[in-house]
Amino acid sequence: MGIVKRLGTAAAALALLAAVPAAAQDPAGLSDDRVVAVVNGSEIRMSDVLEGIQELPPQYRQMPPQVLFDGVLQQVINRHLMSEQGYEAGLQSSEEVVRRLAAVERRLVQEAWIMAELESRLTDERLREDYEEAVAALGEEDEVRARHILLESEEEAREAIARLDAGEDFVELAQELSTGPSAGEGGDLGYFTEDVMVEPFARAAFALEVGAHSADPVETQFGWHVILVEDRRRLEPPSFEEVRAELMQNVQQEIIREIIAELRESSQITQYDLEGNEIPAEPAQP
Repeated sequence: MGIVKRLGTAAAALALLAAVPAAAQDPAGLSDDRVVAVVNGSEIRMSDVLEGIQELPPQYRQMPPQVLFDGVLQQVINRHLMSEQGYEAGLQSSEEVVRRLAAVERRLVQEAWIMAELESRLTDERLREDYEEAVAALGEEDEVRARHILLESEEEAREAIARLDAGEDFVELAQELSTGPSAGEGGDLGYFTEDVMVEPFARAAFALEVGAHSADPVETQFGWHVILVEDRRRLEPPSFEEVRAELMQNVQQEIIREIIAELRESSQITQYDLEGNEIPAEPAQP
């Protein structure tokens, strides 16, 4: 088995074993690359079966590998028997097989090269630079914690405001009057930034001082609101570690685009349309 196939099989085995609960992991020795069949003197190993499982449609790969083992083993044996006949017929040297093998080799070489480039360019320094840029782009933003009482009419909302002005408790009044889903929690909406809520509600909430309720009802498509702002704070960006995985995905895509641009810029490429006419090269960007 070649090194590339071994790497692929190892990855398949790890993925499959990770899906097995830890307490019952590997009860049948799936991680042991033991011989599971001998066909005309050739050994078939557990890694061959695991590789076969990885080739199944996604809905089957979700099943425990122990359940799939016997059926996939039979498929592996059948394939081995057919490949033996193909080798005996000398098809390994046929034009079609050689062409397809070359295509597979090119793809594997491409993947190996791009992975090596990513490994060398995807540094912690690069990740932190992207993180700092993203944080700077966010700027400074506040968020408020608010409650609201949602009512069906302006008149009902003004009556609620009058009761608040008379000293009634906002939480109790929200539990009594509000038609919104947060009524049971006293109208609590938690913390939110201005862009999260619909515009009339957000504008009114962020205009209020902490501890103040709206003097006039606020109308939105959901009804009439009476708003109480309980707190205001500066929104803190997520830490580097919290977004590291997402950063890695984004930076990987950036690096791949950079690599492709570098390769195309340093290469001579001539393209033809479907009629065989040469497509004029696009002028270089200034």
